[in-house]
Amino acid sequence: METAREIDAPAATVAKPLRRLFGGRVGRELGGRRIGHPLHPLAVTVPIGAWACAAPLDPTPGNDAAARRLVVAGAFFTASYLRRRHEPAGGKILGFVDLMVLSAGGALGGHLSYAKGAGVFRWQSPRPQAVDR
Repeated sequence: METAREIDAPAATVAKPLRRLFGGRVGRELGGRRIGHPLHPLAVTVPIGAWACAAPLDPTPGNDAAARRLVVAGAFFTASYLRRRHEPAGGKILGFVDLMVLSAGGALGGHLSYAKGAGVFRWQSPRPQAVDR
């Protein structure tokens, strides 16, 4: 993904209004200025947890209602939720696809932040590292 130059132009188009929206104080707060780390890792635990719990309920008979509630608790699996009302099997398939997309996004986000340091808000002074001898 890092070398895929064909996505640079669309990404720049999307980034411009986001910078205007989140470039000031709101951006600093979301970036964790006050709490010492970005808000994102805290905010994603509820939807990811709900979706991850819904996934093993799907293949288990009798858990349709519980899985449907968990899917809606996650908020963004809307298509899966709506489909489950009229076509439960199709909703479960969409839920699985959503979970795969979520997993891929998490892997990419983890790589960008941990391996590349993208979006890391560096306001803290570095601490000296202990040296093993």
